[in-house]
Amino acid sequence: WRQRGCTGWSYEDVLPIFRKSEDNDTYDNRYHGKGGPLGVSQPAAPLPICEAYFRAAEQIGIPRNMDMTGETQDGVGYYQLTQRNVRRSSASAAFLDPARHRTNLTIRTGAHVRRVFVEKGRAIGVELAGGDVIQAEAEVIVSSGAIGTPRLLQLSGIGPADHLRSVGVPVVFDQPGVGSDLQDHLDLFVIAECSGPYTYDRYAKPH
Repeated sequence: WRQRGCTGWSYEDVLPIFRKSEDNDTYDNRYHGKGGPLGVSQPAAPLPICEAYFRAAEQIGIPRNMDMTGETQDGVGYYQLTQRNVRRSSASAAFLDPARHRTNLTIRTGAHVRRVFVEKGRAIGVELAGGDVIQAEAEVIVSSGAIGTPRLLQLSGIGPADHLRSVGVPVVFDQPGVGSDLQDHLDLFVIAECSGPYTYDRYAKPH
C-alpha cells in the first residue's frame, strides 16, 4: 500500500501492530509476538500422514518450513491457526468480547449496512437496511472484508464513476481502484483417496 501512496502502511509500518495483536504459543521474534489478544497456535492434533507428506517433499528437494509466516514462505509444513486452547480465536472473541462491558460501546447484530453517507467529502454516518440512520460523531470505519468493503463503498457512490452510473448509483467520489485488483491468498486443494483412516475425514459425518 505504501507503494500506492499510502504513507504509514508499509510492511515495516504495520508489522509492529500485528506483533502487538498476537499471542503466539510458539514464536516471539521479529515476525511474531506474545501477550496480545489474538491467540495464534500450532495445530493441536497434527497427523502422521502430514509428517509423511513433509518427508516426501523433502526427498524431492522441497524444504521443510517451520514458520510459513516468518522470514521465508517457501517450503512445506504446518501453518499456524488463530486458535487459543484449541478453540477459534476470532476477531470477535479476541478484540470485541473483552470490550463488551464498556458503556461507550453498542453492539448491533443482524444490522445490514446499506450505504455510507458522505457529506463534503467526509463520511458522516451509515444507513441500515430498513431505513435507520446512524450518525457518526467522530468517524466511520469500514471493515467489511475484501469483497464486502468495495461492495459497500460502491453502493455508497465511491468507486469507478462510469460503472456506478451504468448501474444507477449516484457518484459521490470517482475512485477507479475500488472493486478492482482484488488479491486474496491462493488456496488449491488436491483430493486423493487414502488406503486407511489417516485423515480427519474419519470424524466427518455423512451429511
